[in-house]
Amino acid sequence: MGYSRLLLAHGARASTLTCPGLNLAGVTTLRTVADYQKVLSHLPGVRRVVITGSGTLALESIETLRHRGLQVTHLLRRRSLWSEVLDPTASDLVLQQETRDGVDVRYEQEIAEIVGHDGKVSGIVTTTGIHISCEAVLLGIGIEPIIDFVKSAGIACGRGVKVDGAMHTNAPDIYAAGDLIETADPLTGRSRVIGQWYPSIQQARAAAYSMLDILDAKHQFRFGNFYNASMLYG
Repeated sequence: MGYSRLLLAHGARASTLTCPGLNLAGVTTLRTVADYQKVLSHLPGVRRVVITGSGTLALESIETLRHRGLQVTHLLRRRSLWSEVLDPTASDLVLQQETRDGVDVRYEQEIAEIVGHDGKVSGIVTTTGIHISCEAVLLGIGIEPIIDFVKSAGIACGRGVKVDGAMHTNAPDIYAAGDLIETADPLTGRSRVIGQWYPSIQQARAAAYSMLDILDAKHQFRFGNFYNASMLYG
């Protein structure tokens, strides 16, 4: 199939773990509406939940489950959360509120194994050897851009497809937008995958204008602050 110009916008998959026990009932990787429907269907009979992750999906899930009266343990790989948006002071404020709300926050802990009984989750073992009992495990550890075939085509990739402000890749007449791209943060100089819906809309607009040869400086994609307010524990 031929093309004059091609847009790559096939997204990302949820990051997951490689530890034993992922196939047990009660383990869910958070990404789609279907994932949350799966969680809801499993909640009857659940008292204790372990959530790992430091982004919005993990944080919002923790708040919702606490409001339902469940015991929640939050595992953090580092001592801060949502590092793309929150500085250490803001991170500490959120974590302090989590603790006040009854969340058991465990720092510098990751899941080494998910253990079960009769095919169902009964707990986890952390990388430091701590056992935590639970009936559900939720994984909110980010996304992985789907770039396997893109890399094999010789298109420049890091963690995601590399693009400029006009959404050009390094290949002639091939553009990319959405969860599969990485773009440079002007504040840090580092490239990173954003993985948020609003920047994806901006990227798609820039790509469309660029492919139609009507892109001006005003509509180029610029990395910036994509949040003006986020409510947690409101």
